[in-house]
Amino acid sequence: MIDLKNTLFIVDGPSEVSSFEKKFNTEFRQTPEFRKATANGKDVTAEGYVNSIYGYLNEALNGRFRHILCILDREKRQTTAVEFGDSVFKEIKKRLLKDFNEEQLKKITVVVSDRCFENWIVADIEGIKNRQDLIHQDNEQDNFEGRNGAAILKKIMLGKYKKTTHADLLFNCVRFDVARDNSTSFAIFCSTINYP
Repeated sequence: MIDLKNTLFIVDGPSEVSSFEKKFNTEFRQTPEFRKATANGKDVTAEGYVNSIYGYLNEALNGRFRHILCILDREKRQTTAVEFGDSVFKEIKKRLLKDFNEEQLKKITVVVSDRCFENWIVADIEGIKNRQDLIHQDNEQDNFEGRNGAAILKKIMLGKYKKTTHADLLFNCVRFDVARDNSTSFAIFCSTINYP
């Protein structure tokens, strides 16, 4: 596993920050540092996203971080998660190669959830059933990759799904070894952090 204390995660928003913090503190007793991208959503281009995180990347490459993960959602884009991640990384290289070399840019990895962060939560239905107070117990695992994970959570929860309230509670129940078998994009994330 990578040294999380020397890792920066650039994520979409506060729910992703609280979800990763809670999970990593619970399971690994350490957590990366976080920054929130100021531009995200289905209409944001690779260039627009990189513009919003350029300052963070510049600071991180000049700082103590050994690993920099840019984690964002594919949303409804017509490209695959991997293709969108590649286009973001190409834009990062285009912007940063004037100040940094290729070796320094190897610290940066772009990981794109397919379709949204909630897809990584529903990649382990049995795990999140541990929250019996929140999840219907008759739900079964399916391949939810590329489907609307937030809408799926709304269907399988006992009450209304609210990301800012429920995401970290549910993500904390996700077993990484199970979720990576059910989600290609989560498997890429696990590989990036060298999860065993």
